[in-house]
Amino acid sequence: MVSITCPAQGSFRLELEGRLLIAHSPERPALFLGRGREDIQMYRGNFTIRDRLSERFALRFLGAEGDTLRFAHSDLMGEYRLRVYADGGLVRLDGSCPDGSIDRLWLRLEAEKDEHVTGGGEQFSALDLRGKNYPIWTREQGVGRNKLTEITRLADASDGGGGDYHTTFFPQPTFVSSRLYFAHLENYEYSELDFREADYHEITLWTGALRLVLGTGDSYEALLGKLTKLLGRQPPLPDWAYEGLWLGVQGGTERALDSTIQVGIRYFTNQFSTDYVSMYAAIVISIIPSILGYILFQEQIIAGMTSGAVKG
Repeated sequence: MVSITCPAQGSFRLELEGRLLIAHSPERPALFLGRGREDIQMYRGNFTIRDRLSERFALRFLGAEGDTLRFAHSDLMGEYRLRVYADGGLVRLDGSCPDGSIDRLWLRLEAEKDEHVTGGGEQFSALDLRGKNYPIWTREQGVGRNKLTEITRLADASDGGGGDYHTTFFPQPTFVSSRLYFAHLENYEYSELDFREADYHEITLWTGALRLVLGTGDSYEALLGKLTKLLGRQPPLPDWAYEGLWLGVQGGTERALDSTIQVGIRYFTNQFSTDYVSMYAAIVISIIPSILGYILFQEQIIAGMTSGAVKG
């Protein structure tokens, strides 16, 4: 499943099901460490993030010790050790070092020129992420998706509320490649997925510890089967979801049952959105009894309205 070879001194190649994913050599390193200091400003859920990087250096590969790859550098206290092991049909990479001053890490995965990647959580600007860098940071989407547009410029000038191509309230450090593999970070620190280079993808982490999961499949169906087994799958929907009516009411079922439908209609509107589809459906439902009552008792209603209206 996973194969690690050392073709030359100071070099190694990691392949997964025949796919070359990591190639490290003195001339073309794949693993870097560094030190930095972040500068994060926030206003109403909109963030400005800057990295004041003080040092970045490529690691020197020393060799393998069982399932662990060993690295060193003159600016690193101790060794960086990267354990590579199989786990239930997946491959995990767990890296760490004793140097507590290390708070930046970069890992490069091999890429092909015509390769496509998707993921990064709920991204709104592109399906194929190649060509751009995606910070994995939860924030407001903001106004617009392009800093060069006038409406986004004005939003930034007003209160920093301008959006960008990567701003999202649901980022995720996961991507799927057209080479039929996926990569998922289990780290919770700030990270970036950089797909700007033609020959490699670079993962950035604001920590010295790495927790990466890799998986492959013979088809997209098999690949996503492994990924959803790792991350979780949505359970089957109940029968009423197909045969009944969805009502998006604030407060849930209990609150809806405590109100008459006419009063409950106001719960379809909140501070940020209005569920017009459900609201209109509720309005139609609320007037059905009146319509049915009129149809059944229209003669009596008309007679009552006209009784005594004409004299003589």
